[in-house]
Amino acid sequence: MPDVFVYSRGDLLYVQSAVAVKSFTVRDLAGVVQETPVLRRDSLPDGGFLTTLAADRLQRWSPSRPCLYELSLDEAPALRFGHCEYGTFGNQAVLLNGQAVYLRGYIRGIVAHDHPNMTGKSLKEACIKNIRQAKKYGFNLVRFHSTVPSAEFVEAADELGMLIHAEIGFSYEYDEAGNKKNLSMDNAIWEAVIRRYRNSPSLAIFCIGNEMHNSGHHPEVKHLYEVGKSLAPNKLIMDNSGWGEYDRDSADLFSQHIAYFFPFKKHAGMFKSDQCWRFNGSAYDVKLEELRHIGGADVSVRRQCTPLRPMLAHEALHYIDIPDYVALQAKFQAFVAAQSEEYLRENEIEEPRYLRELPKLVKRKKLEDIYPDYVRASRKFKETCTKAYLERLRLSDICGFEMLQFSDCLKYENKNGIVDFFDDDKGICPDWMRQFNDDSVLLAELPKENFHSGEKISLSISLSHFGELENPDGVLELHLREGGQSRLLYRGEKFILVPGLQKLVELSLELPACCKAQKYELLASFKGEHIDITNAWSFWRYPQARLLRRPQLELKHSGFASFVASLPLMHSEPGELLLTDQLNDYTLELLEQGRDVLLVYHRDDPWNQYYLPGALERCKPCIWDRGSNLGSILHKAWLQEALASEKYGDLNLYALLEEAYKVNLDDFPVLPDEYFSGVDKPVRDRMKGLLHGVKDFIDEDTLRRFSHLFALRVGQGSLSVCTFNKDSWQDPAAASLFASLLEHLPEKEIRAELGLSELREYLQAQTARGPRREDVMNHFWEIDNKPVEDTLFWEECGVNLAKKK
Repeated sequence: MPDVFVYSRGDLLYVQSAVAVKSFTVRDLAGVVQETPVLRRDSLPDGGFLTTLAADRLQRWSPSRPCLYELSLDEAPALRFGHCEYGTFGNQAVLLNGQAVYLRGYIRGIVAHDHPNMTGKSLKEACIKNIRQAKKYGFNLVRFHSTVPSAEFVEAADELGMLIHAEIGFSYEYDEAGNKKNLSMDNAIWEAVIRRYRNSPSLAIFCIGNEMHNSGHHPEVKHLYEVGKSLAPNKLIMDNSGWGEYDRDSADLFSQHIAYFFPFKKHAGMFKSDQCWRFNGSAYDVKLEELRHIGGADVSVRRQCTPLRPMLAHEALHYIDIPDYVALQAKFQAFVAAQSEEYLRENEIEEPRYLRELPKLVKRKKLEDIYPDYVRASRKFKETCTKAYLERLRLSDICGFEMLQFSDCLKYENKNGIVDFFDDDKGICPDWMRQFNDDSVLLAELPKENFHSGEKISLSISLSHFGELENPDGVLELHLREGGQSRLLYRGEKFILVPGLQKLVELSLELPACCKAQKYELLASFKGEHIDITNAWSFWRYPQARLLRRPQLELKHSGFASFVASLPLMHSEPGELLLTDQLNDYTLELLEQGRDVLLVYHRDDPWNQYYLPGALERCKPCIWDRGSNLGSILHKAWLQEALASEKYGDLNLYALLEEAYKVNLDDFPVLPDEYFSGVDKPVRDRMKGLLHGVKDFIDEDTLRRFSHLFALRVGQGSLSVCTFNKDSWQDPAAASLFASLLEHLPEKEIRAELGLSELREYLQAQTARGPRREDVMNHFWEIDNKPVEDTLFWEECGVNLAKKK
């Protein structure tokens, strides 16, 4: 029977048909008939018919219980459906079957965010693998970016329990100058897609397309919204993903581009800010800022942009890591060898260039020795930042997110997936990720990560609950792990949960004094008859920093000089190390005299005579092709001890790294002894291709050998170079590190050697060449002052995007 529409409202099931139906039979997939008596029959104004059935005996379809039924109408083939409905509550919640649900989405669709069928099996089997893997890591929604999913994927999602956000896509029409003129949307496709999939319970969201600015100003968009609601009243209709006015009424749910900031420290409040809504403003063109002069008074007004609908974080995370390209290429080639040419052709599977070119680049740059550490450090940093992002998001009023992305893309080198492009695990533990990416998660709020010994530690524990049981109760336990020992801090019974976010307890810790840097782990558990969840968070404590002997000081930075001068001494006689922040001829003369010099360097210090090539540092992850920090490597045991860190860096390094500098050792005359390395990304800047047609991997831009701390013999002396942020000395971890540097440097055995004349020639050549500006996307990442790239940024970079359409 053509175009039958089945939808639910509460305990009622509605069947809309073009012709009158005499008999209705509902069966489960085992063939057992369900009791669904007809309650009412109505004729519709368009000549169709609407029949109401009792559905109180049917089980609701949900991601955790994807129960399906078949509806037989007279002699027509059975129609598969799920008893469920979608809705919203004000601007506070997305509802599934009347209960709030936290949407944890990932993105597929266009080629940059997807991969072909890499299973060697049918498309349906590939869809099943992808969905099962995503659910294993805690996801319950998939967005198809500018794409309509295949029938096989929808069928698998119905069966396994995965919500779907589908998009038909739209485009802009441009005038001769390259300026946007009109929207181009296909109304027929919009209607056809909704009719095709509206009976599928997994299809939660029908959306017009991606990143449509000012959608609330287009009447044709509102018309498509109304068409969508009339065709699928039990689904969520979105006008676009990414942009739009905060007060528009052309969508049931907003997906907003919030920021490319990392939600930590100075940007920790980004999910509670209305800054993202101020780009497109109001659908009614009201003023968001006003300055008035009334009766001699100056009145400045800032209107708050409160979204009219529930909100998702658009294209969240996007954090990349570095794979083992040799192993990945071998895996790809073994897969290809096992498939027929027909299979590879039908699925458009070709070996991407980066699988061949990046291993060659690693060899050209002689990075084989350090590359395994690059891989591990990048994975550690990605995991750390992913947890921080999703937990901070969960502490806001935002109703979920759609992440770029769950699976690595095959075509491009930006590896921002949780699994690889085979949908196979790649080292991230599913159980660990579900601690902060599930229906219910425990959350902690600490004022900072690093504490002085003796400092009181105040924190709170909250629980974000979106489970099917509205009010489960349980026992909350908090343990503190220090080294190999654990102690119970708190145990409380009969905590009763409510849907949404609730604070459970506030704590204040006063711990015994510590005599060395120490890492702690706070472990929380909430257990009851129907709930069992855990989570954990790290913090660090540091004793008063002390010096063995005070070095000779030649410092221009007064704050750092005062810090070093104030440190308590174990021995009063001065040390032989000379500490300076000036790279000039005088420093070179000291090396010629055989002095041991520790240079605390930053490119932007105005008093430097010479320039060391490198880049500004930010303690935030790389997003797609933006950025140059994929983690850090602490090569020396004494560094790890000073920071209470493992070999690969954590967020306790934030103060040391943020706004610091890192030296690029690629062209240094000799490879120094590396003590603390930074990890660059193996990714091209897209603007190199768009603006200049350069699509090759450029050695000077890719996997630069960054260092924050290194040493070498220069003539009869030694030069240790440190590029950590000198203004970070008030942070406990930074103070501990700087004191440790002054105690351990120079090391007795420095392998790298360089003649003074060679060093001078190198510095003169680099200084004459001048600082090398970062590429366009890296530059946006390093200035870190705007949520997203705006028109002014592109103009400052000399980029006319309209001409690139």
